[in-house]
Amino acid sequence: MSLAKTIVLISAQRIFTYSTLGDRLLISAAILGNIGVGVTLPLMNIVFGHLIGNFGDYGPNSTTTTADFKKNLNQQTLYIVYLFVARWVLSYFSMFAFRMTGIRMSAKLRLEYLKALFSLPISVIDTLPSGQASNTITTTANVLQIGISEKLGIFIQFTTMLVASVAVAFTFNAILTVVTASNLLFIAVVYGTIIPFILKMTKEVEHADEKAAAIAGEALSSIRMIVASGAEARIGKKYGGWVEESRRRGLKVSPLQGIQYAPLFFAVYATMALCFWFGFKQYLKGHIDNVGTIVIVLMSVMLISFSIGKPRVLYQRTLN
Repeated sequence: MSLAKTIVLISAQRIFTYSTLGDRLLISAAILGNIGVGVTLPLMNIVFGHLIGNFGDYGPNSTTTTADFKKNLNQQTLYIVYLFVARWVLSYFSMFAFRMTGIRMSAKLRLEYLKALFSLPISVIDTLPSGQASNTITTTANVLQIGISEKLGIFIQFTTMLVASVAVAFTFNAILTVVTASNLLFIAVVYGTIIPFILKMTKEVEHADEKAAAIAGEALSSIRMIVASGAEARIGKKYGGWVEESRRRGLKVSPLQGIQYAPLFFAVYATMALCFWFGFKQYLKGHIDNVGTIVIVLMSVMLISFSIGKPRVLYQRTLN
């Protein structure tokens, strides 16, 4: 592990030193809740696959009676309702818990920052640019609050969903999963090529926004001196320059963000075609005894395809 990554991980661990015991317990409960949220969709795939399998087993030459078919149909439908209710409750609780702990930790961070700032000698404080202290604490506290309130929970949810989808797919049919998941290599190559450029250019946009915000904060804090000196036009031009630079850098990111979705959707449609072709081929040979297995594997691999790039991106954003 590089020194930069080690420093980032240590900084991420240090964030939780601003939490109390109650906050840590609440975060632990929220993590468990998000794990439950991530598991619900793979379980939904199993229930839906069994539901499709019931339709496949019921027919003119089937030994399944109409009463048994309706009973199984109602049972699978109830399972879907139960999973929906569980997902809704766990999502609500996890979002609430992360939001409350994020607010409390960011508030404590602001307090500690002010204590450290007031403990500095006056000579050191005078050397700071006007507005830098307030902009720094506001930006840092907001990033911390958003990272804990939103990004951390989504990261755990997508990671759990990814692991659970892999486990479900390989449990029902490993050969079909390997064949269907061959598109993941293509998706990994695409994301591995495009995402680093997007992250780099996004940081450049954020850097320009920070420069513009610093100029605006400094101008507002010393507005009387600026007006008395007649420097409004110069300050406005300087601020407008960084805003235009941010817009120019943002326009460079837009094509890359659009390009990353085209190969993804191509891979999704190709996955559906490949899974149905190979799945029915195995079904006709007798290696698969139920069409529901094909649906379960397909939907699980589709979940993997849609969520495989999320944990990495959210991990980077959370640490940022």
